Amino acid sequence: MNGNYEDKTVIELDTYTNEELNFFIETSYELNTQLNFLYSSIQLLDKLVENNEINFGDTYKKYNFLLNQNCLKMIKVLNNITSLIEFEIGVINPNFKNYNIISIFEDTMLAVLDFIKQKHIKIEFNTKGEEYIIKCDANMIERVFINLLSNAIKFLESDSHICVDISMNKIYIKIKIKYKGKEIQVENEDSIFEKYKGLNKSLIEIGKGSNLGLLIVKSIIDIHKGYINIKDEIESGKIITILLPNIYIQNEEVYVHEIDNYKVKLELSDIDEFIK
Repeated sequence: MNGNYEDKTVIELDTYTNEELNFFIETSYELNTQLNFLYSSIQLLDKLVENNEINFGDTYKKYNFLLNQNCLKMIKVLNNITSLIEFEIGVINPNFKNYNIISIFEDTMLAVLDFIKQKHIKIEFNTKGEEYIIKCDANMIERVFINLLSNAIKFLESDSHICVDISMNKIYIKIKIKYKGKEIQVENEDSIFEKYKGLNKSLIEIGKGSNLGLLIVKSIIDIHKGYINIKDEIESGKIITILLPNIYIQNEEVYVHEIDNYKVKLELSDIDEFIK
């Protein structure tokens, strides 16, 4: 009996690739970091209350924001893992409708504006039109914009600059995001969009989170039958290019999308400069 059990265990482990095992290890590491902080904070509060050294209410107020922020970090990681699994097994059902892609980006930009002002970062937004109506899932596109903007903010210093250009031709909508930050480079930029290969433990160790969000972005763009590319250039810095099909649903109205501020807060939860 024991021999059969051991053999089965070995076979199951062998079904995982090195990239998949690293995925489990590194996401566990990220969650463990947040859980250790929460547990340490609880131990500290328990000790202070036990010794009657403090007013518990005043101390809780002091740690309340940090506790909430670390909970948000864990929720973000778990949500990303869940989404990756859902994309992988094909249970995601996009809700395609006609939306103004310019409006979605402008509203997303306004939602993160208060956050980036804290780092004195400037955003330049260029477009030749006010309405680029396309068929898309607005919640998914919002998630793409929030993720890419927050990812830029993480690696930019004060007084930095983000440039966003959105243009359109008969075939596609082109979204280009440019910024120059101290991001940890990878040897092959395309590898960050390969399942399990784009995870960067060094980013987790410096508090910037893993690249799970970029894998989500790639999955969303794929669902929209689009294209995304990330390149690093010496002069221009990082350039993210997204192409979305310039199509819309005939004889259907144009819908208005409202930004979910909780999702914005969740996505920006792992930016240390905002934890005060």
